Order: sequence, then C-alpha cells, then structure tokens
Amino acid sequence: MNRWNILHTEASDGWGGQEIRILLEMGGFLKRGHRLFLAATPQSQILKEANLRGISAKAIPMNRLRWPASCLALSRLIRSEEIDIINTHSSADSWIASGAAYLSGRRPLLVRSRHLSTPISDRMTSRLLYNRLPDGIITTSEAIKADMIRKNGFDGEKIVSIPTGIDLSRFDPDRHGTGLREAWGIPPSAAVVGTIGVLRSWKGHAYFIQAARLVLQKHPEAAFFIVGEGPGRPYLEKAIKENRLEGKVRLVGHCAEVERAFAALDLFVLASTGNEGVPQAVLQAFAMKKPVIATGVTGITEVVKTGETGRLVPPKDPAALAEAILLHLGRPAAGKAMAEAGRRLVEKEYHFEGMLDRVEHFYLQLLRKRNDA
Repeated sequence: MNRWNILHTEASDGWGGQEIRILLEMGGFLKRGHRLFLAATPQSQILKEANLRGISAKAIPMNRLRWPASCLALSRLIRSEEIDIINTHSSADSWIASGAAYLSGRRPLLVRSRHLSTPISDRMTSRLLYNRLPDGIITTSEAIKADMIRKNGFDGEKIVSIPTGIDLSRFDPDRHGTGLREAWGIPPSAAVVGTIGVLRSWKGHAYFIQAARLVLQKHPEAAFFIVGEGPGRPYLEKAIKENRLEGKVRLVGHCAEVERAFAALDLFVLASTGNEGVPQAVLQAFAMKKPVIATGVTGITEVVKTGETGRLVPPKDPAALAEAILLHLGRPAAGKAMAEAGRRLVEKEYHFEGMLDRVEHFYLQLLRKRNDA
C-alpha cells in the first residue's frame, strides 16, 4: 500500500465545515499510515485544533504582503518533510503553495479542494489557479463540479466530487438517546425543531426565526434551537428580540458533541440561501435518523429528496418553511420513514471510510497520470 507525506494548507482564520473536513480527513489518513502536515495562519482556529489533536502543524502568515516569505517558508517545509502531495483549500494558500511547490524542487502533486458553491470569476488569475496550476480538484458536491465545468469551462477530467463522509460510530442514534434535551430543559412532550451550523448570513438563520414565529402561532408548545457560533450571532439575537421569541427560539452556542445536539431534535432544518456543497449537517442529521427540511439550493438537492429522505422548500421563504415544519409536526410517521431512508443513504454512499477511499484513489490516479506523462 502507498504511504505518502501529505501537506494540507488553509488560509482561512474561521471555523466551520471546511476546516472541520480538513482535520477529519487528516486524522483518517494518519490512521491509514500516511504522514500528515498542516500549514495555516498563526491566528487561525484550525491551527489550534490541529495542535490539540496531535497533528503536525506549522504557522505561516498568508496575508498578501507576506506571500514571498510565506512561499519560502512553505518550500522549506516541503523539502524537509519530503512532501508528496499538497492539498490546498482557499485562494491565498493555493497561490502560496503553488509557488512553494515550484521553489522546493520536489514537484509534489498539487490538489485544490473547493468546498463552497460561491461563483468563481472568469478572470485569467482564476483560470490559472483552478485550471492550470493544480493537478486535480476535489469538490464537495456534483453541483459545484458541474458549475466549474459549465460556467467556468474548467477541465472536467481533473475534477472529482467527494462530499464529507460521516463517522457512523460517532453519529449513532442508538448511543445517544435523548441527547441534550434534559440539559436544555426541554419537557418530554415538546417538539424540538433545530438548526445546527456556523452563524453566517447565508445559512439562513434569519428565515428560520421568521418561520418559527409562524409555527408557534399554531403550535405554541414547540421549541426552537439554534446550535452554533459565528459572526451572525448579534443579528440573530436582535431578530429573536424583535419577533418577541425570547425563550421560544434559543441560541445555545457552540456544541463540541454535536451528535448529542442532533439527538435532542425531533426535526432538523437547514435554511441556507446558497454556497453549500453537500452539507455535513444534513448528512449528520441523516445518520442520527432525524427528519430533515432543507432549502433546494446547490448540493443540498443531491441528498435531500422530497418524500424520500426529507423535504425541500424554496430559499428565503419563511412561509414555505413554516408550512413544511407544520406538515411534519402533523405527520411524524412520514418523517420517521424519511429519517430511516436518510440513515440508509449515509450507510451506503456517505460514510467516512468511503470518503477516505475516494480521496486516496483520486490521489493515486493523479500520481499515476503524471508519472505516465
């Protein structure tokens, strides 16, 4: 079996699905016997988390003024650790890693991961960054891959879609019972509707709050929870207050044991307005056998099928979202059947080891292709 020295780079200072995916993947490859390294900005959360998890990590400034020095520092790391594969995740670190790979003299394989469905510009620099410099591209959904081919004209043979896999031993509904319901002070009879994710504008939390107000007019006993932290928290606190929903819609903050948060829910909602690949939160909800209502945007539609694995609603439409929630509350048996189907889907196509297999296979394909050239 091949054993590689793999370097991941990340210029983002934030913390969300992208950064979590990187560390999960790195941990999985470590267990398979590969050597893993991370290069990230000094102030980033991913650097702190990597150190806590025992992953070899190096702090490298990645602001534009420091790019030449960053290229040199990264090239030294590539040489000293004999890096075979570099996987980049944001624009700044992709530029730096491309230059560092050239300066190192080792010619490591260069792979670009694309996690979000935000539009890519048609500028020459974008074509260079995606279509020329990397040996291959990994996206987190078929929708992102299709847009890169159709809208940007990128080489489809270099692109593969590999959504984030779910650890089914961790996201196991039989292990967690009612989860955090008691800690959250939820009466056993209450219906709990929740959304879980970083508090960003495009996650649609504002529409979730508006939908909650409409649902509570007919089901005042329902409880609504928003799990996560992020830059949008002040705006959501204001929205809850303006809608007079204090105590009805609760912001509970970050939850390290997110599987216990899912266990507490009767219904999971994702009201995103765009930018999604195949969201980890949806697949986690499936794994925990939770009914799912989500917006029909980008990669979400690849896994949420109305009447099969969940319900889709239009984005930015709180009335439609509220109607779907009310439909579920009135027909819990249908929701349970869809939740079971969601679990089967993850077991078949979106489990963690399967994701690692696909990434490993893609690396091997690219290496063989280059060696044969």
